[in-house]
Amino acid sequence: MLALIPLPDDPDPKGENSTWNRRIQAHKFAQAAFEALDNETELVDSIINPKDALSNGSPRTYRAPFHPEVPLGLESNVALMVLSIYEYGQRGNIKKMLNRSGQSLMLALEAKLYSPIVDQFVEARRRVWWATVSFSC
Repeated sequence: MLALIPLPDDPDPKGENSTWNRRIQAHKFAQAAFEALDNETELVDSIINPKDALSNGSPRTYRAPFHPEVPLGLESNVALMVLSIYEYGQRGNIKKMLNRSGQSLMLALEAKLYSPIVDQFVEARRRVWWATVSFSC
């Protein structure tokens, strides 16, 4: 969504060509983010041994967290909510907005964000849960 903001050195920020280029770039970023989310949740066993793919548990993510106060497992929810806002606010695509927020809701339910788990991320879990519910509604 930040790609939609004109750069300070843009000679014609309100021009059709400049606006079109920013929208194309923002869409490429959104597609890359969604693809990264998809790759992060890929069950590698489903390619190699499909019958055991679901029994081996969720895939592990091996990367640094984006924010120190948000657990890695919640980042997908947050990204899907941002993509949901982008789809509705910028592209006017209500169907994709509902799809992204629905995916976020499914992740939140799977992670049991509705249950009170007391740890260092209690506030992040609470905020992500209620934001997810709000977006889904």
